[in-house]
Formats: sequence, C-alpha cells, structure tokens
Amino acid sequence: MSTSTTDQQNDVTPATAAAESPTRVETGPERAQRLAAAGTGGLWVTVAALADALAILLFAFIGGRAHGTDPSFWHILEVAWPFLVGAVIGWGLVRAWRDPLNLSHTASVIWAFTLVGGFVLRALTLHGVAFGFVVITSSVLAIFLFGWRAIVRAVVRRSAARRVVTVSTAPVVADLDADDADVDESDAEPATKI
Repeated sequence: MSTSTTDQQNDVTPATAAAESPTRVETGPERAQRLAAAGTGGLWVTVAALADALAILLFAFIGGRAHGTDPSFWHILEVAWPFLVGAVIGWGLVRAWRDPLNLSHTASVIWAFTLVGGFVLRALTLHGVAFGFVVITSSVLAIFLFGWRAIVRAVVRRSAARRVVTVSTAPVVADLDADDADVDESDAEPATKI
C-alpha cells in the first residue's frame, strides 16, 4: 500500500511541527537564569527542610552512639531538639524557601543559627556545652548541612546544564479585525509644516 504525497504532507504531528519551526539556542543570560533557578521551588523546599532535619537527627544519633547513651528515638530527639529549633529560626530569618540549595547564603545562615540556637538552648536546659562538644558539633553539622546541599546542587545544576533548550522564533500572527485596523482620524494630531 503506497501513501500519496498529499497524505504525507497532511501528516503533521507536534514533533514534526516543532522540528520544522525555526528555533534558536538560548542566550548566555537566559542560560544563567535557568541554571540559577535550578533547585528552587516547592519540591526543593520540602527536600531541603527534610534533609536539614535528618542531618541534625543523624548528628544526634551518631553522638549518642559514640558516647554509648540510650539509642532510643526519644533520646535522639532530646539531644537534637535545640539544634532543630535553631535551624527553624535560621530558615525563617534567611527565608531559605527562596533558594534552599544556596551554599553561601542559605546554608551558612542555617548552620550558624543551628549552632547558636542549639548551644544556647542546651545551656539554658542545663545540658552543658563543653569546648570539645562545640568544636565537634560545629564541624559535623557543617559537613552535614553544607555537604548534602553541595552534592544535590551539583547534580541538579549539571542536569539542568545538559538540557538543550531551544526557544521558538516562529512569528506570532495577530488576528486583527477590520475594525481594529481603522485609525480614528480625529484623534491624530495635525501635522505641522516647516
């Protein structure tokens, strides 16, 4: 069974139409804006909030295991809650939902408030804040809070950079009625002769 030329010309799918329409590759500023937006949005805010909470809980779990204390979830929460409160305050002050994967602004402020809030609340609840605890906690939470962001941000940006984005340059045809094309001569300013 053969297909006529007319049938082949009428067989236009969205894929063939897109392939036939004129396109251009995105410009440098457009690419930079697209890459900057990678890792933002509601899903990433949820992922970042959960990852921060899990990082702090993991820190408390590892610390409890290293000291041979009660490994129950309630004990982990008892150790972690001051740092979780500090992280929540940091999230609010930096407005982390705007750019949750940002290392220089978002992660550093969240880390600082996690530490300060955690140490102050621990001291107020008479749990003690020894110098060695401050050093270890600062180091481990820096690795955890910056580390997961650095890994995820690199993967997201690399994925976004690999996408080839083309922008259609097909002309837009305006549908003007005959009435729209008329110009009211009374509104026009009179021409001046020099």
